[in-house]
Amino acid sequence: MAEQVPAFLVPGAHVKILTSPDQFYQAMKNCTEASGDGFLVSGNRTARAGTGEGKNFVSLICFFSSGQVDCMEEALQHSKENSRSPDLKVSVLLDYTRGSRGQINSRTMLLPLLQRFASQMRVSLYHTPDLRGLLRLLVPQRFNETIGVQHIKVYLFDDSIIISGANLSDSYFTNRQDRYVLLENCREVADFFSNLAEAVGDISLQLQPDNSVTMLEGMVHPYKG
Repeated sequence: MAEQVPAFLVPGAHVKILTSPDQFYQAMKNCTEASGDGFLVSGNRTARAGTGEGKNFVSLICFFSSGQVDCMEEALQHSKENSRSPDLKVSVLLDYTRGSRGQINSRTMLLPLLQRFASQMRVSLYHTPDLRGLLRLLVPQRFNETIGVQHIKVYLFDDSIIISGANLSDSYFTNRQDRYVLLENCREVADFFSNLAEAVGDISLQLQPDNSVTMLEGMVHPYKG
């Protein structure tokens, strides 16, 4: 297959199947708690270049539960207080419509972290360019997600990666079964997905501590541009 199409060669010994929501939860929790010592969840590895192996960068592409946010807060605080390791950098990529649905959502859950750790966090909200003009004004919440949703679920831990269909929500940690494939020590695969997350994040709306959104300089606005 590798001779015919682009592919990453992964030794079978590096592939592990997680078989239950509880295993998925424990894997995410343990790695988040260890983040001050080198945790990376799906994101910009180029930010680590030239900074040494001690530089930690986290990026999450998913939707959240309060429990996972608590784990992230503990990891950020631990990294900030640990003088032996640099500050943990966290980047989160959400879909704008789904992540902003309702009064309590992934976006509002992350705001306190963004306000408290502003120099360490980036929250990007991908907004499909197909939802614009009158369509954006008239289509209500939930129904507007049928126009287009950023739906990647990828979790990286340094050079290891979990590819799944699960979000980081309570149901997926308890009784909602999904697929979870853990690829351990696969640097090329991790680099590919982290570069993908960075690229999508750069063209997304950037959440600010006051709950407003902005675009990175030079990027085209998804529904005004």
